[in-house]
Amino acid sequence: MGSIPGSSQSCREWSAMLRYDMNGYGVAGAYDEQRGGPGAAANLFDGTAPFALTHPGDKDVRMQLNGYGHIGPVKLGGGWLGRHVETVSPALPNVRSNQYYLSAAYNVTPAFILDGGVYRIINRADDTRGTIAALRTTYLLSKRSAVYLQGAYLFNSAHAAHTVSQGGGGTTPAPGVGQLGVMAGIRHSF
Repeated sequence: MGSIPGSSQSCREWSAMLRYDMNGYGVAGAYDEQRGGPGAAANLFDGTAPFALTHPGDKDVRMQLNGYGHIGPVKLGGGWLGRHVETVSPALPNVRSNQYYLSAAYNVTPAFILDGGVYRIINRADDTRGTIAALRTTYLLSKRSAVYLQGAYLFNSAHAAHTVSQGGGGTTPAPGVGQLGVMAGIRHSF
């Protein structure tokens, strides 16, 4: 929303990230905090309704810790994404969700890559949990172009309505219903 005269905390946001990479492994951590204000809301994308964060004392905090390394020709990665929504009003919920993930990538040939991962999100306050398993194949046509095929299946808990495609088109399943997603495409880096 922007600055509000007389309320320096309203709609304020700040972020920090630290990263370290070294010969085949790396770790990173990040912190992001957004304050409430007019028009602000928290959407957990789990099938529960978004709720307003209108007080400057309301906070939507996102944290991340992750790392990667190699075991022979396999690149492994894993991490945690935490989200804490804290509200001043006793009528609004305080929600904590945690997502854990493990991924792996393997070059079958120099031009053919197989990668995938398992992701688990848990929100105890709303009793929503979801697990997604994803697999992708990529064929490098050149240094800048590739074709890919990827698929994923999402398992929702009884009260969860997570979706395979969080950021765009597609549909949200009913609570407790799983969802399959498949996508093929061409990637070109400019």
